[in-house]
Amino acid sequence: MNDFEFSEDIMLIIDRFENMVNSKKQQYFDVVEFVEIIDFYIENIDFNEALNAVKYAFIQHPNSYDIYEKQAEIFISTNKAKQSLKILELLGTETYEIQLLKASAYLLVGNKEKFNEYINICVSQNTNDTFDFIYKIAVAYISSNKWFNNAILFLNQALNIIKDNYFIYNDLAICYEGLEDNKKAIYYSKKYLDIDPFDETTWFNLGIIYEKILNFTKALEAFEYTIAINEKYIPAYLKISGIYITLEQIPKAIDMYTELLEIVDSKQEIYCLIGECYENISSFEEAYNYYTKALKIDDKYADAWFGLGVVKYETNETFESLYFIKRAIELDKENDEFYFQLGKVYEKLDFLPELMESYEKALELNPQDEEYRYTLADKYFFSNKVEKAIETLLFDNVETTNSAEIQYRLAFYYAKIQNVKLSLFHFQLALDLDSEFELYENISLKFDEVIKTKTFNNVIKKTKNK
Repeated sequence: MNDFEFSEDIMLIIDRFENMVNSKKQQYFDVVEFVEIIDFYIENIDFNEALNAVKYAFIQHPNSYDIYEKQAEIFISTNKAKQSLKILELLGTETYEIQLLKASAYLLVGNKEKFNEYINICVSQNTNDTFDFIYKIAVAYISSNKWFNNAILFLNQALNIIKDNYFIYNDLAICYEGLEDNKKAIYYSKKYLDIDPFDETTWFNLGIIYEKILNFTKALEAFEYTIAINEKYIPAYLKISGIYITLEQIPKAIDMYTELLEIVDSKQEIYCLIGECYENISSFEEAYNYYTKALKIDDKYADAWFGLGVVKYETNETFESLYFIKRAIELDKENDEFYFQLGKVYEKLDFLPELMESYEKALELNPQDEEYRYTLADKYFFSNKVEKAIETLLFDNVETTNSAEIQYRLAFYYAKIQNVKLSLFHFQLALDLDSEFELYENISLKFDEVIKTKTFNNVIKKTKNK
C-alpha cells in the first residue's frame, strides 16, 4: 500500500468498518463516513476493498449520489470505463468531479473529442486538482502491474496539463519497462536524469534495464553512479558483483563483495557469496574458509553449511559433504537446491533409493526447473522405468517444447520403447532448437545404446528424408 497520512478520526472509522465486515454484525455509517472509507481504500490502491465498501454502502444508502460517484471512480481505475460511463450518464449532474470522471472514462475508451471537451473544462476550473486526479489514476494503473498502456495515457495527459512535472518521466520509464519496451524505458530514464542527475533509484533502475538487454558496460556504469550518489546502496553492489560473475571476472566480483563487507551489518550472506566466487574458480580452500567465517557469525546459517557441503563434494570428500548438506536441510527444509545437491552426493555414493528420493523432492519443490526434471527422468530411464521417465518429462501432460535437452531425451525414450512416430516428432523439435547440433553431441553420449538401435536408425532416415 502507498504511504498516505490519515487522520485519527478516519482510522477509527476504518477500524469500525473492518470490525463490522469481520464480525458480520451490521453497524450504521452515514454517507459521508462511507465516502471516507472508500477514499481510504482508493488512496491505498486497494480497489477490491473499495468495491466491498461500496457494496456495504449501497445496503444502507441504496440511492446515494455520492456512492455512485465513488463507484464510477473505482471503475475508471480498474479499466472498466464503459461501466463508469453508464453510471455517470445516470447521475446526470455536470459537477466538476463528474466532468473529471467523464474525461477520464472517455480517454480510456478512445473518444479524444469528448475527452478534450471535458478535460479543458476541468483545467479551466482548477488546473492543480485536475492534474492530481489524472496523475492519481495513472499511479493506480502503474500499481496494477498489468495496465501500463492505460497508465501511459494518463501520464501523457498529466504532462499536457502541467508541463514541468518532470517526475512523470520516471513513471513513463517504469511503464515502458513493464511493457518490455526497453528503448523507451531508457529514453525516459535518461530524460528524467538530465533534470535530476542525483536520483539513485533511477540510476539503479536504468542499470537493471541495461542488464536485461545485456549491455553490461552501460549497466555497470549506471550501478556505479548509484553508489557514487549513495555509497550504502547495497543492491547496486550486489548487481555489479553479479555482472562480474556473468562476465567470468571473479576477482572483480570478490573485490566488490569485500567492499560491501564494510557496509553491511549481517556479514554472513556476503561471506557465502565470496565463498561461491572462490568455488567458481576452484579455489576450494578459500571457499571453505569463507563459509566457515559465515558460520562463526551464525551457526544456523543454512547456506553456509550447504557451501561447505559443495566444497567437500568437489574435493571428493563425499561423506563429509553428505553431513554438511544434511545439516543445511535440517535448517531449511524447503530449499530445492539443497535436495538436488544431496541427490548428487548420493549418486557418488551409489545410494540409488536415496538419490531418487532427493531428486524427486527437489523437483517437487521446484517443478519448473528443467535440469531437475531431466536429471530425474534419466535416472528412471536407466533404471528401466522408461514410461516413468517419459511421464516425468511431460510436465502437466505438456512437454517443455522450447528445451532441446528435453526434446532429445523424449526422442531417445520413445525410441527405446520402439515408438518411431513420437521419437521422430520430438527429434525434429530438438533439431529445430539445436540448429548448431551442439547439444546432440553431448546428450547422445549418454544414449549410445539407443542410437545404435534399428528404431532410432529409422528415425534418422525419416529425418533425412524430410
